[in-house]
Order: sequence, then C-alpha cells, then structure tokens
Amino acid sequence: MQIIDRILRFTLLFAILMFLQGNRLLEIGGVTPNLLLIALFIAVFTLPPSRAFRVTAIVAVGIVVLSVWWFPFWIPIFIVLAIVAVVTAVIRPFLAGNVFIDFALSAGIATFVLYAVARMLFSNSMPCLVVRGEMIYTLLLGEGALLLLMRKAQSL
Repeated sequence: MQIIDRILRFTLLFAILMFLQGNRLLEIGGVTPNLLLIALFIAVFTLPPSRAFRVTAIVAVGIVVLSVWWFPFWIPIFIVLAIVAVVTAVIRPFLAGNVFIDFALSAGIATFVLYAVARMLFSNSMPCLVVRGEMIYTLLLGEGALLLLMRKAQSL
C-alpha cells in the first residue's frame, strides 16, 4: 500500500511539473529547465535501489499517459525520458556511489540524449548554447532539490 501511495504522489507531482514546464513558468533567457527529468532522477537517486526501479518505471508510464492528454506533440520525448530514467535506475548500483555526482552525470548525459533524439525525430536543432544552458539550469535546480531532500531526510 505504501508503494501505491508513493506512486500516486509522484504522478501528482509530475502532473504539476508538466504544467509548469509546458507553460515555461521557470524560463530564464529562453532556457527552461527540464523539471520532469529532475523529478524522475530525484526519485531514482533518493529511493532505495530495490524500489527505485519499480517506482520509476510506473511513474514513467504515468508520464507518457499524461502526455497523451496534455502534450501529445511531445510523446516521443517523454517516452525517451522514461526509458532514460528506467535505464538510470537499472545502472544506479554500478555508478560512482555519490548521489550528487551520479545525479549530475546522469542528468547531463540525459539532457544531451533528449536533444539528440529530438533532433532526429523532429529534424530541428537547438543552438548548442541553449542545450548547455538547459543542462546547467537543470543541474543547478536538481542538485539544489536533491540537497534539500537529503538534508530533510537527515534531520528526521
């Protein structure tokens, strides 16, 4: 029952994040952070490894289902995001072991993978500066959120 509660909470969180990201409410200078990537990777790196895969896979499917309703144009990107998150959950035990370094490496690589797939699927390219800006913005927000969550967990 506890895992179902967590999955529902993550799905609600992702619905809110999809709204924020879709309306570009955190955009700075034309660069918008990938909030869904941040939330998925925080789930991957804060949950115990035994549950991280299941929760991430179920929430990733939930994101794809929500994208059908909200952002049908971005379904291929959300599918790639879901695959990247699930693969990250699978390879997590083989990473460096430091949550912050693992998060930074995974989020940085995932940002470039998402833009590479977007370029192949939609035949458009983003300026390299925008891609790097999004990667840095995503890393800063993600590492900040991860730090807050880790501090909160330690204080409990």
